[in-house]
Amino acid sequence: MGEFSLQQHYRVISDTALTLPDIQALTQVYLPIIGHEAFTLYMTLACYPHNDTRTFVHTELLDQAGLTHHSFLDARGRLEGIGLMKTFQQDLTMKTQWVYEMLEPMSTRAFLSDDTLASLLAHYLGEDTLNQLIADTLPEQPAIPGKNVTASFFDLIGADSFKQMKSPVTKPDRLTLVQKDIKAANKSLNLDLMAQMLKSFNVSLRDLKTNEAALLVEKELYGLDDVTLVRQIQQSLTPNHEIDMPRLRNNLKQQTLANQRQPVSDPLQNTIAEQDATATSKKQDQPQNPAQVFLEQVKNTAPVAYLKALRQAKGGFITDSELKVLQDTAQLNRLPNEVINVILYELTVVEGRSTISRNLMQTIVNDWSQAGIQNATGAIKYLQERKKKRAEAQNTNKTRYRNQQPMKNETPPDWKNQKVEAATAEEQAAASRQLAALRAKRKQEDRKS
Repeated sequence: MGEFSLQQHYRVISDTALTLPDIQALTQVYLPIIGHEAFTLYMTLACYPHNDTRTFVHTELLDQAGLTHHSFLDARGRLEGIGLMKTFQQDLTMKTQWVYEMLEPMSTRAFLSDDTLASLLAHYLGEDTLNQLIADTLPEQPAIPGKNVTASFFDLIGADSFKQMKSPVTKPDRLTLVQKDIKAANKSLNLDLMAQMLKSFNVSLRDLKTNEAALLVEKELYGLDDVTLVRQIQQSLTPNHEIDMPRLRNNLKQQTLANQRQPVSDPLQNTIAEQDATATSKKQDQPQNPAQVFLEQVKNTAPVAYLKALRQAKGGFITDSELKVLQDTAQLNRLPNEVINVILYELTVVEGRSTISRNLMQTIVNDWSQAGIQNATGAIKYLQERKKKRAEAQNTNKTRYRNQQPMKNETPPDWKNQKVEAATAEEQAAASRQLAALRAKRKQEDRKS
């Protein structure tokens, strides 16, 4: 297999010509993610003549697009990762040739309607800019009064018929892998992007890599995106332009406490009520399973925001010590956030605790981590099994207590076990004589008196 060289030839495959909406989508939602060099490379290749058999040399392409060897490979990888391009390496007999298939971009509306892709775009634009773009592209439609009685697709063909149907076209979804990559990236840090944003603050990429694990903990604990995390770093630098993690943690904690004194509408305050409202708007006519709603909440909410929502639902607030407990728990890195949220729900809602202590939280985390709990579903099953065992143990103890109670045995009288024998004739005669003598003696005493 030959390695890439600028002297190698390539050809371009492109089925459709770019339209004005395509260019708008590329500019509005793709450009912030892929960067100017990848954008230039895409526009250059997409505008090539539609001749699948014609070949070109890479040196000409780099001169035309103003790219270097390294920047070309980086731009090509970005286009492949976002789903705008496919690359095929053809190892021929005497040389290696490349084929670039240019893919049509999603429309701006379709891109922003996808939660995963919109979340990725938020990392680069920030929440405010993204919300403005969504408002311009996806204006809210006025609700139509009345009950929606529209027949569904299942009503048309029947659910049983649908199960028997097979699609005549097996076309792979080119965005499936992209969405999986983006989902995985949400649990990591884009250090290159952060280094670029912190370049004017003289923060080195090496310092970011040194604190990567600690920054990732805070990102997941508070539900931050990379852009918001960069802003926190900018406020937490030492005089030597190094990241001060204790100061960053303290800033996040103080901001969270301060936000509780403000009205709702806070990026960190992704409350349960807001999630329920969003889910209801998407599925107005479909009853929701409470268990499924609960799983979505614990999976998609940061622990700090989740505990804050639980407290505010009862008119309370998250305390300074509880924030410290959550920070210590997150730094242990023993349980995923969704499992920590199940613990918070169990302690706050089920057991009704008004505060969570550090010792209690660490005891539970230690127990659950040894039990091998890795997700919210496993945590719920673990709680159910534990409650079942406790109920069985209580019933067993009650039965054992009743069985161990001593029986009260009454002492029988002495005469109960005595044996009675019949008197002889002599004994009966002697008894009669004694009885007659007693009666005669009593009569004499009566006369004297």
